[in-house]
Amino acid sequence: MLVRLALLVMLGAGASGMACGRSNAPPAAPAGAERADTVTIESVLARHTDSLMAVPGVVGVARTERGGKPAIMVLVDTLTTQLRKALPDSLEGYEVVINESGVIRAQ
Repeated sequence: MLVRLALLVMLGAGASGMACGRSNAPPAAPAGAERADTVTIESVLARHTDSLMAVPGVVGVARTERGGKPAIMVLVDTLTTQLRKALPDSLEGYEVVINESGVIRAQ
């Protein structure tokens, strides 16, 4: 858990300029969902990081940007069809960008 926390802190500090992942446009938020402009990305990450990190294959979660807008980056060791299906396209109006990073190990 400490390694994951350290990874999240490092990624949160340095990932804001990264925008790797799927090229499909973000889907519209479901009816009744909160709009991204009324909820901060930090609060969305605080609510969803534990559940995203619990998905087998996810090695990190961070804030990033996509098209000049804040987005949620999910780092995975190996991107598979099953893992892509297990992860959401968006959370509370913020696009989820999947980045295949490989295994991350503490030095």
